[in-house]
Amino acid sequence: MSVDLHTHSKSSDGSLPPAALAQEAKCLGLTAVALTDHNTVSGIPQFMAAAARLDITAVAGVELSTVCDGRELHLLGLFIPPEHYESITALTKRYRDCKEQSNIDLAGRLTADGYTVDYEKLRRENPDRVINRALIAEVLMAEGHVPSVKAAFDTLLGEGMGYYTPPERLDFFDAIRFLRSIHTLPVWAHPLQYADEPTVRSILPRAVKAGLLGIEVMHSSYEEDTVARAKALADEFCLLYSGGSDFHGTAKPTVKLGVGSSTAGSLNIPDEYFEKLYARARGL
Repeated sequence: MSVDLHTHSKSSDGSLPPAALAQEAKCLGLTAVALTDHNTVSGIPQFMAAAARLDITAVAGVELSTVCDGRELHLLGLFIPPEHYESITALTKRYRDCKEQSNIDLAGRLTADGYTVDYEKLRRENPDRVINRALIAEVLMAEGHVPSVKAAFDTLLGEGMGYYTPPERLDFFDAIRFLRSIHTLPVWAHPLQYADEPTVRSILPRAVKAGLLGIEVMHSSYEEDTVARAKALADEFCLLYSGGSDFHGTAKPTVKLGVGSSTAGSLNIPDEYFEKLYARARGL
């Protein structure tokens, strides 16, 4: 049996409602699944309630967008105690507001150059979702400006292209310390996807000192050799293994819940990862 400890719902930039995500995990026979929406826990109560009805082990989580040495890094918080949902909401409010302004500015610059993005319409049509570049990419694709979401990110929506200005983000090490302060287990998400191995190794001593407890060693973007290198880094720094598909639904159609990406091979994240993470989380 396998688990999936990195997924997204309609509460951020996924396509499935939180309850439907729990139902899909049940249908696939996953023994445990974590909901880790971007910078929000708004879908967690619905997700956890649905999982309880379905008798599937669910993990309350979040994926925080952070910055370290000028580089964007993503940090998962797993096993969030219910009494601290509001703490995360309060922490991320400032950064969500900054992201909203970044989105508005992005839409305005694109529209001024003929790539019409009606931001108010986008917000009206997605009242329960976090508006981000992925949704804007879908608009650009629907209007025929780009052939795919990936192409939008590679061109119009990429940093340095003149349209997108990154919003202010939470410091990576501060985020780790915050998660530890609310008895939530911090896991560095897909470290080798956005940084090379020397960079990851240079960051890890500071991250461990701040309280990092795990890293994703299995991810949809990882080839077999990347998994091996991620495990070696985890072992070197005495960190727990974690893994997840990074499922988004239709926003990333090649990434399947519990299975991963057809381009990088199938995932099979063992129960053992969940069990060790859970045991450590209980001691926080």
